[in-house]
Amino acid sequence: MLEFDVSAKPPYKQTPATAKEQNNQERYKQALKKAANSAMKTVHGEWPIEGDVRLIIHYERAKGHMDSTNVIGGIADTLEGIVYENDSQIKEVQYVENKGEVDKYKVKIEVLRGNYG
Repeated sequence: MLEFDVSAKPPYKQTPATAKEQNNQERYKQALKKAANSAMKTVHGEWPIEGDVRLIIHYERAKGHMDSTNVIGGIADTLEGIVYENDSQIKEVQYVENKGEVDKYKVKIEVLRGNYG
């Protein structure tokens, strides 16, 4: 299992409406990519997972609530080519959102079938 934490808001699937939000979304994507790359190199090497996976997201949100499908899609798209080749490999999803002090989230990837490299 691959597991890592990101201390930021998650990237969204929806296209940002403003230039400011577009810049924010790029920062959120970069934070996720950095955490994912680090975890992959430490745990599995530098090759994306082959085969089917389960994506688990636990999001602690400081204010309000999010559209879960927007969060799941944004994270799934951003991890393509880093953790797995294509997000079509995701066969199971678990998403939990709770109130927290700051925005942060944990991502877990479990291999259902297949191997690495």
